[in-house]
Amino acid sequence: MKIAAPGNIDGKILCSAIAGSVAATTGLVAGKKIKTQNQDFNKDFGIWGRVSSAEFQATQNISKIDRFKINPNNKIYILSGSSGVGKDTILKTFLSKHPEFKLSVSHTTRPIRPGEVNGVDYYFVKDEDFYHGMENGEFLEWAIFSGNYYGTKKDSLKYMLEKTDNVILKLDTKGALKVKKLIPEAVLIFVAPPSLEELEARLRGRNTESEEAIQKRLSAIKTEMKNAEKFDYKIVNDTIDNAVESLENILVPKD
Repeated sequence: MKIAAPGNIDGKILCSAIAGSVAATTGLVAGKKIKTQNQDFNKDFGIWGRVSSAEFQATQNISKIDRFKINPNNKIYILSGSSGVGKDTILKTFLSKHPEFKLSVSHTTRPIRPGEVNGVDYYFVKDEDFYHGMENGEFLEWAIFSGNYYGTKKDSLKYMLEKTDNVILKLDTKGALKVKKLIPEAVLIFVAPPSLEELEARLRGRNTESEEAIQKRLSAIKTEMKNAEKFDYKIVNDTIDNAVESLENILVPKD
């Protein structure tokens, strides 16, 4: 199903509906009410009005000097979503089909894992190097997860934009909103699970985290949902094929 392009929806109500989705959204489409199978979940996720770049900037106290300038032909997309929602699989599948898009490589202080490649999965740096970058304003955004620092360097993004016009960043919602302050043209896309129950099942199915960690992640989705109200699009990952198709409708809409 085709989703309206960002440039066509300023000031309008946006409903991102996915063919075959097990969880319909709630709201108005062409003046009609849509029923939902999970109203408690979808009353928070269902319909979001897109905030224009000018309106968003007016609330952020960001000067033009602070902003990260990009060329008119550059397109920056930010994909966010709760842990376990399937962002990595969606991105991997999408990028394999659309090599003209590139994923921005973040910096991190966490140790490299077996099979990872420096400069491909992440730029793995020492703590002191990351701190130095923070102090000198080299990062668009940064965050701490499990005691390790992660961030997007301005120079790295500029380098990526020299290689391609279409760059995707994978960030949490707080990081996405930070980047939106500096790059008003960035398009924010939130990946949601069909339901909270499905998200919990996926987290438990990975068998990689303690019960305490799972509960923290489930609690964190409330913050994610609140932040995502400012996003441009929502896609529901009921199946990978549907989610990738929805992402394609946003990034590479058909005529």
